[in-house]
Amino acid sequence: MLHVVQPIVVALAKKFAVNRRDFSAVRKLFSGAAPLGADVIRQCKARVGAVVSKVTASPRQAHVTSYKKVRRLDFIDAIPKSPSGKILKRLLRELQA
Repeated sequence: MLHVVQPIVVALAKKFAVNRRDFSAVRKLFSGAAPLGADVIRQCKARVGAVVSKVTASPRQAHVTSYKKVRRLDFIDAIPKSPSGKILKRLLRELQA
C-alpha cells in the first residue's frame, strides 16, 4: 500500500524513469486531497501495475460539528479597522445583526 500526493501520481504516470523501477511490491496506490483525471489513473495503473484509488473528502461528506457549519455568508466592501490596523470585531457583529 502506498499513500502519495497527486503530483507523485502524475509523475508515476508520465515520467520515463518509472519504467526502470520495480513496483511489484505495491498492490494499491492511494492519492488524496487533489482530484485525479481518469487518464492519469489509467496511465499510472498501466506503468506501476497497482490499483489506484482516489481518496477525496467532499465538503458534504466531511463531518462538521454543528457550531462550525456556515449558516450565512455576507459580503462587505471593506473590513472595518482602527487607525492602528486592528479589525473592529464589534462593528462586524453589528453589521451581522
